[in-house]
Amino acid sequence: MATPAQAECREVSYPEKCKSVQARKKHKEKTLRDNPDLLYADYIQLNGKRIKNNLIFYTTLITAWKSAICEEYKHIFKEGIGRGGRLTVCKDELLDTDNPILTITYYTKGTFLLQGNEASLNSFEEIFPLLKAKVEEERDEPQANCTDSEEEDPVNLSPSPSDRRLRDSLALLELDFTEFREHAQLKLSDTHNTNMFIQELKDELRQLKKDTNSSITELTRALRELKDENQTLRTQICKLEEDKERKEENFSRQLQEMREQLQKNTEDNTIHLSTAPTTDYTDSEPATNTQTPAETHTSPAHPPEPDPDVLLLMDSNGKFLDPQKLFPHQKVTAKR
Repeated sequence: MATPAQAECREVSYPEKCKSVQARKKHKEKTLRDNPDLLYADYIQLNGKRIKNNLIFYTTLITAWKSAICEEYKHIFKEGIGRGGRLTVCKDELLDTDNPILTITYYTKGTFLLQGNEASLNSFEEIFPLLKAKVEEERDEPQANCTDSEEEDPVNLSPSPSDRRLRDSLALLELDFTEFREHAQLKLSDTHNTNMFIQELKDELRQLKKDTNSSITELTRALRELKDENQTLRTQICKLEEDKERKEENFSRQLQEMREQLQKNTEDNTIHLSTAPTTDYTDSEPATNTQTPAETHTSPAHPPEPDPDVLLLMDSNGKFLDPQKLFPHQKVTAKR
């Protein structure tokens, strides 16, 4: 009986070095021969979907498999081709080969190729373990059912050499056509996928351009605002510098006026002192101390403070002046 691992439909995996059609074909044949009576599936990409294209398997029991298939399907049209035969599974007894359910082509080298829609292929995949079990049970029994049309002919005429060559040529052409159709479908699916990929790239590029233009617009607006702010700051700085220069000029002018005023006052005081009359003091006899003892304990009166040499009148800016530096050798009294 078939185990679950044997009943599983596999897919031929191709190594990276198998890029040409001929190399893939040889690798596929080797894989089938190394795994007899195992079902493999070929897939294609169509309109962005992965679709099962055909089923294929290799066997050394061609007659047993034909018999099992004929027992499973009731309405089969059988025909012989060069180097093999074909079983066309039809819907009813009318055997309409133009609209078959399945087309099963087998070759004398042991390959069975099944073609049809995906639903029919899935149905055959489900019954494949049962068919394989029948083949294993009837391995050594002679098979009389499901023979080719030539075998059912009561008169077995040997074909002429020209007919044999024609049949062989037709079989080779049919095999090449099947492979060409698979290759064309694969190319079409690849082209469709490539077009979809190109369209996605175009959409992404369009979105990227849109985002870039939006970012450029925002950066331009931010740069313009920054320039306006810089211009405003420059204007304010210029005004502050002008105010500073004006205040420094006013302060320098006031300081110069104060110096001139102080210089003038100093000159006036000097002239006044030089023109004041001097008093001569003569020696006189000291007076007799007639004070009482109580009077001797009283403190003598302080002499009046002499007038300063320089009287400096200042406003609030006078705190920046040092009178001793202006008049180092004179007594200066500062008043505010």
